[in-house]
Amino acid sequence: MPGSLVFPRGSHVLEYWLAHAEGFTVRSRGRVERVIVEPLYGRATALVIRSGRLRRRQVVSAAEVTAVDPEARVLEVEAPAPPAPRGPSRTAERARSAGAWVAPRIRTALHEVWAATLTLLTAAIAAGRSLAASGARWYAEHGVARANGGSDAARARRPRGGLGRHLRP
Repeated sequence: MPGSLVFPRGSHVLEYWLAHAEGFTVRSRGRVERVIVEPLYGRATALVIRSGRLRRRQVVSAAEVTAVDPEARVLEVEAPAPPAPRGPSRTAERARSAGAWVAPRIRTALHEVWAATLTLLTAAIAAGRSLAASGARWYAEHGVARANGGSDAARARRPRGGLGRHLRP
């Protein structure tokens, strides 16, 4: 009956089957694809395991194998230790400190740009109002004369020569 003889760590039987474990199943990990053997003593040093679903390879140290069941062709492996909680990396710390340094400067620059934009916008609106007022005065003075075909005084103010020639009627 499979599973009746399980050989734990420290057993010479386990050492033998580790060196000949190709095709064995490693519980919750996959199937042994290859055994890496120390050439001098013939002992297994690592197992190359192909996982079941994703068919990924992983290398497990032979020291992690806790038991073997040669009849069932199954190896027991220590549960992997949960990874230690990692603190922030140096890159994350640098980015955070750079952000702390840059943020107030960007905020100040944006305030200055906004103030300059408002100043320019106010000046443009004032210039536009002034231009509109002077244009309205000009049309009030000359608009009627142009509508009637123009007067001699209006024609006299038209540019002569090369500049503005294309504007003449």
